[in-house]
Amino acid sequence: MNIGFLTENIGATQCSYFMIGFANKAVEYGLSPVIFQRTLHQPCQQLLCPCMFINEAWAYDGVMVATSIGCISQLLQFPSSNKKYYYVWDIGTSNLKGKVFGPLSKIIANPDVELICRCSDHKAMLENNYNVDVKHVVENFRFEELLEIIKQ
Repeated sequence: MNIGFLTENIGATQCSYFMIGFANKAVEYGLSPVIFQRTLHQPCQQLLCPCMFINEAWAYDGVMVATSIGCISQLLQFPSSNKKYYYVWDIGTSNLKGKVFGPLSKIIANPDVELICRCSDHKAMLENNYNVDVKHVVENFRFEELLEIIKQ
């Protein structure tokens, strides 16, 4: 199974640490993960899978999991991917300037994207503010839980 992760970078962040841990475990299980990053960084831990710039994801054939608003926005412009997920790691809308509800709601409520939240607080906020149904809560890229979701 091909699994692509789109992330801002693979540097020293909690999101990167858990995402790389998931990808490394996926390799051990015989899966084929690839990480696509928007900006070049040294990985926060050893990678057992390929890592490329995000533009390479344009024609990627596999399930895609984006970890930021910027990544899911870019993914929605790609013709690739059978299934698109937005893993809501951080509610990053508080640092955006101006009127962002409209543009964000077009991304968050997009029927081509299935939401996975890191915690129940994120789930409640998205369901309340954007009137969406968040079906999944998976803390810290828990391998078995996330794999079960993306295999569906």
